[in-house]
Amino acid sequence: MKKYKCSITVEASLCLPFFLFAVMSLFYIVEYIRLSNLVADSLIRQADNYINLAYPVLEIGSDKLDKLPDVITEAVGEIYLSSTLTKDINSKINLLKIVNGSFDFTDSKILKNNGYVDITVDYHVQVPFSVIKNKHIKMHNEVFAHGFVGYEPEDFEEDNIYVYITTNGTVYHLDSNCTHLKISVVPIGKEGLQSARNSSGGKYHPCERCISSGDCPVYYITNYGNKYHSSSSCSGLKRTVKKVKKSQVSGRRPCSKCSK
Repeated sequence: MKKYKCSITVEASLCLPFFLFAVMSLFYIVEYIRLSNLVADSLIRQADNYINLAYPVLEIGSDKLDKLPDVITEAVGEIYLSSTLTKDINSKINLLKIVNGSFDFTDSKILKNNGYVDITVDYHVQVPFSVIKNKHIKMHNEVFAHGFVGYEPEDFEEDNIYVYITTNGTVYHLDSNCTHLKISVVPIGKEGLQSARNSSGGKYHPCERCISSGDCPVYYITNYGNKYHSSSSCSGLKRTVKKVKKSQVSGRRPCSKCSK
């Protein structure tokens, strides 16, 4: 079979356009994703602005705003969002073009339903390749958040505050991870027991539950306790932590470690 040198050139000329088209398509897909992220970032920042306005709008001026027709308040919000979004992304996109340069915020609900912010935008992006029948791609972004509308004072009343206690303890703790609740058992010889001191500088006294009249070669102490034990399984070394309302621990003092 006779071979021709030009056959590779012909094959390359046929494959090269498809290869370039695939590369350019991948490049523009990345640009579409980048555009969507830019729009989402702008919407998040605008949602933050509305969140901060939620309390004065709902608590101070809600009665006045309710008297205005929805078409007016929605039109003002749409104009503001559209102009801000256009300003945010126009300087950051070069290859893609928003059809008519417009964004549709019709479905957005600003500070409706107890202060919720739901910003929804639809827009069309022009397709750079004329070979595609549909020259526009519809894109959609949405941000949903709840406005800051203050707090109810009763949420911070003592009856709604929970603390942590132990069965035989005399204090209550505000932090479940307080080191006074986490027992670290340390073995110690009889010789070192007399000079040992806890974290408060206090001496250790014999535990009424496990210390008998006989001597032990090894005793067990904790950093924040004031008893020494002859057995590491003594119930005095076990902590059962309970979560209760602060109003139920009136007879206990606050922990010096976590209640400062």
